[in-house]
Parts: sequence; structure tokens; C-alpha cells
Amino acid sequence: MSKKSLAIVIVIVTVMLIVAAIEFLPATLYFPVVEYTTPGNIRFVMLKHGEQDESRCEKNVRAIESAVRASCADCKTVTQCVRGLDAEQRKILSREPLATPSLRTQDGRLTMTVAAADPQLALTVCRLTEEQTASRTADKRLICSPASAPR
Repeated sequence: MSKKSLAIVIVIVTVMLIVAAIEFLPATLYFPVVEYTTPGNIRFVMLKHGEQDESRCEKNVRAIESAVRASCADCKTVTQCVRGLDAEQRKILSREPLATPSLRTQDGRLTMTVAAADPQLALTVCRLTEEQTASRTADKRLICSPASAPR
């Protein structure tokens, strides 16, 4: 086999391994998902990047739920650690525009969507949440993105 043929084979194998890793790796991680609804029917879905260990994911979920309950005792919460993400959850963690306003940390490790019957209310809540986190360190601040805007 010539050097050129060997180089082509190496590139093809590398591409195949990368594609397999992209498809396989997300399914092997546990993703903390916390959904909560306020008494005023504002719905939040919070996703964090995946953890390799399920118990670590569960610890994250409990910490998030505890923080939500401390600030909103009447909120209805649903928590879970999901193994792998569905298409909608992958989109939430991506940089693609979403149909609802969203908040995310600068590094993208935490993303939260905001939905309400009145889209303007959802955007207002998103912006107020961004303002409330403005005094945090840069890695803890949440940046609001309006619906359909680049994130």
C-alpha cells in the first residue's frame, strides 16, 4: 500500500471513529433535567451537561431542586437524570435558536428555557433572570436569548 493510500485509509478510519463517538458518547452520559412551573404558569426547563456517573447526576438534580424550592415553595417540579438526550434536549444544549427564550451560562454548561402563554412575559422573565445573575462571577451569570435568536 502506498503512503498516499495509507493516509486516505487513516483519514477515513478517523472520521468513522469521530462519527461513532458523536453518536455513542451522549447516550453514555447522565444529564440532569429539572422542569418546574410557577403558580403563574411560567415553565422552566433546566438542562446541564452530562455526567459519567449517575449518582453525581442525581446529586446535581437534588441540589437544583433544593434551590428551586427555596426560592419558590409553590412551584411544581419534575426532576430526572436521563441517559442520553432526545432531539429537543440536544437542541436546548446546542447553540441553535429555540422557539422560546432561553438562558445559558457563558460556557454553555447550564441552559434553561422559559415558556409562558404570553411570549412577552416569558421574555421579560428571561431578561429579569439575566439581570438577577449579573453580579455573579462570569461563569455563573445567565445570558438571556430571545426566542429564535442566535445563542
